[in-house]
Amino acid sequence: MRYFFDIGSDRLETLDEEGCELDSEAQMQIEARRVLTQVADDEARFTARSVLMARVRDSYGTPVYRVTLTLEGQRLQ
Repeated sequence: MRYFFDIGSDRLETLDEEGCELDSEAQMQIEARRVLTQVADDEARFTARSVLMARVRDSYGTPVYRVTLTLEGQRLQ
């Protein structure tokens, strides 16, 4: 099945127009977390705190999964 991974944060919202073919729901969930951690790496360069979200749509455009990641960095001393 083709899945589309939309990414949102305080700074951006990106809709996936291309998507990717995956064999199972488990693979889709792994891919959603992988994509989100890549975005988190970039986002951490710009802000000390951010909430990121990946929303996954199926080939019909129906939302089927959401994963949220909160980043918070704080200097201690």
